Amino acid sequence: METGIGENLKGFLITGNLSVLKGQNPSYHGDGSLEGTGTLYFDNIKQFSDLNGLNIQDINIKNDIIYIPYTKPSTNISSASFIIDGGISIKNTSNSLNVSNGGALTIAGGLSISKNVNIGKELDMNINKIINVNDPEDDYDAVNKKYLRNFVSSITHGNVIGDFGEDELITGTSDPTKIISQPNLKYISTQNTLLLNNSILNINSTENVNGSSGGALISYGGVNIQNNLFVKDQVDVNNNNIKNVKMPIDDYDAIPKKYLLDMFSLFFNSENTFYIDDNTNIFTPTNTTLETDDVFVNLHIYVSIDSTLYPSYAIVNLLIYKDLSLNTWYISKTFVGDNTLLEFEIQNNILHYKNPNGSLSGSSFIITHTHFKLKNPDNLTLTNTFSFTYSTDLIANTQNQSFYNIDNNDLSFITYLYIYSNITNEYGIIKLYSVKKNTSWYNNISKHSIFPFIYDINITIDSNNLIYTNNNPNNYKLIMYSTQIDDIPSDIILFANTLTNKKINELSFNQYDKSFYITLYLEADSNVSLYELYGLYNNNNWYLHVNLVGDPFTSTNVQFSIDKDGVLNYTNTNNFDVSIKYILLEYNVLPVKYGGTGKNYHIEDSVLLGNGYKPIKSSTSLMYTNNELSIKSTNENSINTFGGISVQNKINMNNNRIINLEDPIDDKDAVNKRFLDSYVSSNIFSDNLIKLESNIITPSPINFIIEPDKNAFVIYIYVHKDHEICSMYILKGLLNNSQLYVNQTFIGANLDITFSLESDINNNYILYYTNPNQFNSYYIRINFINEIYNLPQDNQVNYALSNNINIFTSIPVSQLVYNSNNYLALKFIIYIIDSATMNHTMINLLSLNNDSSWIYSVNNIGSITNVSFKINKFTDDIYLQYKNLNSTGNFIAKINNLSIQTNDPFYILNSNTFSPNIITPLISFDKSQHSYIMIVYLEVLNEMRYSLVEIEGVLCNETWILNTKFIGDKLDVIFTIENDVLYYVNPNNNNIKMYYNINIPEIFDILPVKRGGTGTNYFSPNKILFGNGIDPIKTSSELMFHNNQLVLGDNSNILLQNTSNNTLTSFGGATFKTMYINSCEITPNPTDFISEQTFIGSHNILIPTDITNFTFDTSTRCFTGVISICVTTSVSEFVEIIDLKCYKKSNVWYLNTSVVGDNTNIILSITNNGQMQYTLPYFTNWISTIIKYRGITTTI
Repeated sequence: METGIGENLKGFLITGNLSVLKGQNPSYHGDGSLEGTGTLYFDNIKQFSDLNGLNIQDINIKNDIIYIPYTKPSTNISSASFIIDGGISIKNTSNSLNVSNGGALTIAGGLSISKNVNIGKELDMNINKIINVNDPEDDYDAVNKKYLRNFVSSITHGNVIGDFGEDELITGTSDPTKIISQPNLKYISTQNTLLLNNSILNINSTENVNGSSGGALISYGGVNIQNNLFVKDQVDVNNNNIKNVKMPIDDYDAIPKKYLLDMFSLFFNSENTFYIDDNTNIFTPTNTTLETDDVFVNLHIYVSIDSTLYPSYAIVNLLIYKDLSLNTWYISKTFVGDNTLLEFEIQNNILHYKNPNGSLSGSSFIITHTHFKLKNPDNLTLTNTFSFTYSTDLIANTQNQSFYNIDNNDLSFITYLYIYSNITNEYGIIKLYSVKKNTSWYNNISKHSIFPFIYDINITIDSNNLIYTNNNPNNYKLIMYSTQIDDIPSDIILFANTLTNKKINELSFNQYDKSFYITLYLEADSNVSLYELYGLYNNNNWYLHVNLVGDPFTSTNVQFSIDKDGVLNYTNTNNFDVSIKYILLEYNVLPVKYGGTGKNYHIEDSVLLGNGYKPIKSSTSLMYTNNELSIKSTNENSINTFGGISVQNKINMNNNRIINLEDPIDDKDAVNKRFLDSYVSSNIFSDNLIKLESNIITPSPINFIIEPDKNAFVIYIYVHKDHEICSMYILKGLLNNSQLYVNQTFIGANLDITFSLESDINNNYILYYTNPNQFNSYYIRINFINEIYNLPQDNQVNYALSNNINIFTSIPVSQLVYNSNNYLALKFIIYIIDSATMNHTMINLLSLNNDSSWIYSVNNIGSITNVSFKINKFTDDIYLQYKNLNSTGNFIAKINNLSIQTNDPFYILNSNTFSPNIITPLISFDKSQHSYIMIVYLEVLNEMRYSLVEIEGVLCNETWILNTKFIGDKLDVIFTIENDVLYYVNPNNNNIKMYYNINIPEIFDILPVKRGGTGTNYFSPNKILFGNGIDPIKTSSELMFHNNQLVLGDNSNILLQNTSNNTLTSFGGATFKTMYINSCEITPNPTDFISEQTFIGSHNILIPTDITNFTFDTSTRCFTGVISICVTTSVSEFVEIIDLKCYKKSNVWYLNTSVVGDNTNIILSITNNGQMQYTLPYFTNWISTIIKYRGITTTI
């Protein structure tokens, strides 16, 4: 080690750390050691490196282990590798398992102990001796061999009675000095056998067995019984076989497997079950026959090989396809379970087998099940109700051609495609597994053919379309079969964080099911997978084989298994739930013994039907469940009766028609449409439809009047000729200072009809029309909508606009503030009136949330200028803002709105949809309404493009005609209504999210006399009717009843001419702006306390404290009133009345009081802000303090 700097250091103090590293040349500059000849004092020593641990004189401390490498044995108390003067305590409580695993202490050598040893539990000598044991003294002392021999020799030996033969056992007698030999009870040591001859063995213990332990008799070997065995209770063979069972005679005899299989031969129909021979080196026919027009058959075969050497079971899947030109069959084979070595082929349309297995017991058999089959395209046939078929041509040298549209509800399917050519005599099979994730499809494909053409054909899915590519120079025919899983509600959830097997009780099977096949769809947390599960019952156990297509997360985080009881189990280690949907096929049959035919089983609750000479059958279309007979049929004539039907309760038509109904005779007979239309036409509308005569060139009046108080309105006029030629005219009107502004648009056919409004001598407006058509007269129906009311409504805000507002300013009304995160679109109808000039304007503002920035469009009619509105956003809130550049005038804005919100239902318009596609769920339109107005919000997903579309629709000749306009991005989305349902075209590359709000402008006819009208006009909603002399009854907007309120207009009042008392009585409250009695105004000041006020106080109030709500504002000059104070204790009550007078002078309040009653020692005071205060001393046994006051004020 280097000597350092050459100086002797007398001692020094290091504050902080001391680090010593090895030198650049460790052999010369030092290896980083720290040396000393004295004592090393440290509070704590820890290892420098986790890799090497801590070494102290070769003793290594590392990874919770202290290793002492010294090997000196312990030859005496002071000579050993490890010596300690004190005791050793070990807190570890692990038990000893064997000599090499001692739990808390393991010693490889010997152990010497000079004093007592206490052992808490057993001492295991591991088949070794305990030597040098002293003779025992106490009852529980161990004994040595010498002690035992002496003890036995001390026992008195009696005489043996009889001969003591070889292997005989001896027993005691009633004489304690004698023993006796038992010739019928022997122990043959060479055979380890206890032999009991001509005797009975009685075991009096009643202990029952507990699994494989316990009981009165335990045998660890076999038991051989040469005669009958009687068992009073159960026999548990612990999942082992009972061999060589004799054929049964009585009902409760056990049966061997052969007997059961022989019984199966009775109820397994010959078409399904076939017993096979052993060592068949040639193909042998079965009883499964294919039909001549089959081209592709998928067979599932359950195989049971009852071999004495290797019994085996399997599910064999055969894809059988046909060469149509040569009429030759080819087979592609897969199997689940044991390799049974069976081979199959088709000869003369019959399934043949070859079985190389030997030593069969005669009980081997197969059960065939036709999963599905395809026939020639001219005669497609299915055997599976979950499936569909389709055929098409694959054109030569064609890339990515769509040939089948997949339903949006489909989540997954397995598709078999038989592809062939009658020209080239080529054929093959493609099997396609497909599973949907969001809008994308995952596919797994396999191809089967002896011709190479199949590898130049590819099938994929894109945008819900099946796509083919045919790189061959030849055309081919395609026949397709598919089994799909639809988007039906999930009824099974695989719960998150399920780490141990959990049963799926909905999917359980018994041993008679033998096997099953499940197509299973998993979905969770944006992940999807498709599983094929093959289940097989083999040798008293169930086995499961799993195929997977889709996201790999489920192959590791979701696992399936099946237990010995035949119940499907799962584990799901994901932290989210997984939902599953499935299709199940079971290959079981219903035996004759249970009422079946041996060919098939019947769905639970299905009604059994005769089938001529063929086996009885059932159908899911006819079920009997819960005492109800249900018929599942879409035919119009599902039930036919040649007699009558009596119904004692309701008939639910489920939104379907009742057709071919005869005209009614009696009062309670149902009516048909023809009768109702005829009745309505002749009794209600005959004098109420307004007719527009033909060839009207000069405006002609219509008996439709608009009163002068209608400041803003919309008139919908439905014009038609026998509902075959029709239009909807929309007139938006604004009355401005006795001048009427009208904006007119129409939807539908251009009929050259015009409408106008002209005033009469009473300042009412009369509707006029022209109809230049020479031969066509039309009928109209009218709806008048008063869009703006004088008084505020639930959806209308009235707000006074300030003058000289040069920048856009928010309207501070909570009803007009919207959270931007909750709204997508807003439509405002704003009516503005200047009461100074009686000018009016109506504004329509349409606004759209365009990626959190709001855009809008405005149009208006009227004469008010310099007033404008816009939409603006601050943080997350949207405000309606205005500018008013006018310096004079009294402007009132009456504002109505319609909105689309983010929590409204939305719809998805699929991308790249170039032909009309139906919107799901359906948006339907009732033809009886004739017209609709919609605002539609559109958002292109992943593109941040938005549009707000306004759609106006009218029904004409059973056809809907639409007119659209929009603000925002041009998305080229087209809407149509077909069969009364909304369709769309979306040419964009991304899906579109759609919201909508719909308004139905109900078309009113003239109100007929039978409905309380006059036959010449209808009445606006909520107006009160009153007499009009000999003229028709009338209404006025000055008198209305709306929202349970009687509303009088600005120009109306109530006059009570009754001179008696109680002329006006209200059992509720009443609100008046001013009040007069005998022409004298008695209206109180707003600051008066006319009604009695109450304050609940306390006691022991030593600092002046506010009397809540007893305060005066800055407009108050003085107050005069009376105050009562009531203090209640448990023994008495104190009441004090104070006459209070207060006044304010130079912003300082003064008060004066006079008192009657008890002296409560209350002190009243008032702050300069006008707040009344009090103090009150302590009261013994106090309960409450109540202060009441009232009074009147005068103002400054």
